[in-house]
Amino acid sequence: MKSKLAVIIFILQTCNAQTITISEAYNLALQNSKELKASKYQLQANKEQLKQAKAGLYPQVYISTSYGKKSYGEGDTGRISTYAVSLNQPIFDVYKMSKVDIEDNKVEIDRYNFKIEEQELAKRVINLYMDILKSKNRLEVYRAYIQAKENKVQLLDKKLSMRLSTKTELLQGEVDYHFSLMDLKREQKAIRVNELKLKHLIGLDNIDIPDINLDLINEDIISQMKMVIDVIEKTMYQTKIKASEMEVELSKKIFNSAKE
Repeated sequence: MKSKLAVIIFILQTCNAQTITISEAYNLALQNSKELKASKYQLQANKEQLKQAKAGLYPQVYISTSYGKKSYGEGDTGRISTYAVSLNQPIFDVYKMSKVDIEDNKVEIDRYNFKIEEQELAKRVINLYMDILKSKNRLEVYRAYIQAKENKVQLLDKKLSMRLSTKTELLQGEVDYHFSLMDLKREQKAIRVNELKLKHLIGLDNIDIPDINLDLINEDIISQMKMVIDVIEKTMYQTKIKASEMEVELSKKIFNSAKE
C-alpha cells in the first residue's frame, strides 16, 4: 500500500508549488493524529500485558538471607549467616498458557487496528486534499460565470431602457446572476470546511493548499490516482476482515479459558 501511495504523492508534488504538499500533509497527520496515537498506545499496552503473561512461564528464583548472633556461654558469641536459594519452574500451567495465547491474540488485533487507522488516515488526507484542489478550480469557473451573468444583466438593462427587452428577461438574468453568486459562496464554504478538517488531521492552524490547474492533469494520471485510492480501500477492507476474524478467535479463546 505504501508503494502505491507514493505514486499519488509523487504526482501531486510534481504539479504544485511548495506550500504544503500532500506528502507533508500525510506525514504531519501520521505524527499528530489523535486516533492513531490512541491506537498506538493501545498496542503498546497490550504488548506489555503479553510480556507480563509470558513472565509467568519463566523460572521463578527466590533468594533469602538471614544474619544473627549466637551465644555460646560465658560471654562468647558468634555470627551466624544463612542463605537459601530456591528455583520454581512450572512444567505446564493451562491457565498461564491460555493467558499468553489470549494476550498474544490481543496484540495481533491491535496491529491490524493500527494498520486500519493508518489506511483510513491516508484516505481522509488524500480525499480532503483533492476536494480542496477541485473546489479551488471551480472558483475560477464560478467567477467567470458571475462576470458573464453580470454583463448580461447590464446588457438587458440597457435593452430594457431602449424597449428592446422585457422586464421578465431582466429579472431572469438577475436570478441567474444571484444563483451564480450562491454557487461561488457554497464552494468557498466547502473549501473552508475541508481546510478545517485537514488542519485538524495534521495539527497545524496555518496552512495553504496551492492552486493546481486540474485540466493540465491527463487521464492517465487521474486513472493512477483512482487506482491508489482503490488499493487503499481494498487493503483496508481486507485488514478489517482479518481483524474481525482475530476478534472472533479471541472471543473463543476467552470463552474456553473461562471453562477450564
